[in-house]
Amino acid sequence: MNKTAKVILSLVAIAVLGVGGYAVFHKNNVSTVSSNIQPTNAAGTTSSTPNTSSIATITFTDNGFSPALITVKSGDTIRITNRSSQPIQLDSDPHPAHTDDTELNVGTVDAGSSETFVLTTKGNWGYHDHLSPGFTGRINVE
Repeated sequence: MNKTAKVILSLVAIAVLGVGGYAVFHKNNVSTVSSNIQPTNAAGTTSSTPNTSSIATITFTDNGFSPALITVKSGDTIRITNRSSQPIQLDSDPHPAHTDDTELNVGTVDAGSSETFVLTTKGNWGYHDHLSPGFTGRINVE
């Protein structure tokens, strides 16, 4: 193999590794879960099928999240509805790391839209609008 072929092959290998690494590390930016997908917990194991018969709703307006605290059971479906005039980005605390419960890292919800997600990790979890981190709420997962 000549030198030019080795250089091209090396560049292709680097590009493939770079794209693969990007995909792996940016895979969890949005974790919206639909009812036909089984969520995984922090250990990476599949949990039970989401409970779509019990849907808790959080509404966001220009004044913030309502209710500010909800309690759900592990596996319940939660709907976030954005009734504000701006998009929001729902993420877990702390800001800006979003590491307390990554299942809460729903991502962008446009004005007038809704997203659903499922929490399986039990605990009391804080969340906020990443775009306006002063808007906060809590979810207690039993």
